[in-house]
Amino acid sequence: MCRFLYYDEIPKIDSLALPLLIAADKYMINDLANKCEKFLMLNITIGNFHEALVTADQLNKNKLREATIDSSLQTVNRFSHL
Repeated sequence: MCRFLYYDEIPKIDSLALPLLIAADKYMINDLANKCEKFLMLNITIGNFHEALVTADQLNKNKLREATIDSSLQTVNRFSHL
């Protein structure tokens, strides 16, 4: 988080997006929270679906919640056509 504040960079965002989103929301660092939320919306997987949905609900991140649900519905539709 300090690196973002000083350099506007987020190293290893793929492994830190959810914890960074929680911290950014807690400390009201909106730019960081928005970047993490956008990253997560584009990178929802079966492996992070549950944690992303729970975090979205806890932090009231409606766009992330909708993207997570949409992603899960697309996955279900893909598998239902097999």
